[in-house]
Amino acid sequence: MIFPLLLAMENALERSVLAVKLEDSSYIIIHGATNINQFECNYATLNTEDTIHVQVDKLQGKVFFDQTKLEIRTTSFDCGSRLMNRDFEELLSADQFPYIDIKLNSVTVYDEGQARVKADVLIQGKRNTYEIPVAYQILAENQIYQGVLSLNIRDFEIEPPKKMLGMVTVDEMINIEFGLVVKVETT
Repeated sequence: MIFPLLLAMENALERSVLAVKLEDSSYIIIHGATNINQFECNYATLNTEDTIHVQVDKLQGKVFFDQTKLEIRTTSFDCGSRLMNRDFEELLSADQFPYIDIKLNSVTVYDEGQARVKADVLIQGKRNTYEIPVAYQILAENQIYQGVLSLNIRDFEIEPPKKMLGMVTVDEMINIEFGLVVKVETT
């Protein structure tokens, strides 16, 4: 998983391996709009059973990650109807590209409860790097990381679809909202 290691590094050594488990209450929602209304697609199957071991390095107030990736299955979004699900999967070319990959590169804490995550997003074989503001909370049992990534689908060479003879057009800007609830242990 990608964001769950942020504050675990506060007390870690320069190089650490952490065990990260995503909790059931985690979520990913894609928000979009057409010229007629708004829509959202909820990610239906976050894998909460696997523990991921992640190598992290801390250097000059930044945390760097080695091979920390979240794979999001493109056919696992629920957009509210079969027709919308099919259109969404078609937009993402789910048959050719079954996953959206998000690779965590680094995290910089800039204020209490606030950080900036640098991550690579791979959609349809096209990679773009983003800096994502993230709010975090460290609780007794787990850690919570929340944020929104706004992106333009054209950055991934995806043409916004038009339906009903062009009368309905999808906006090229989408927001990916996430809330990751994790347990982190130093191994």
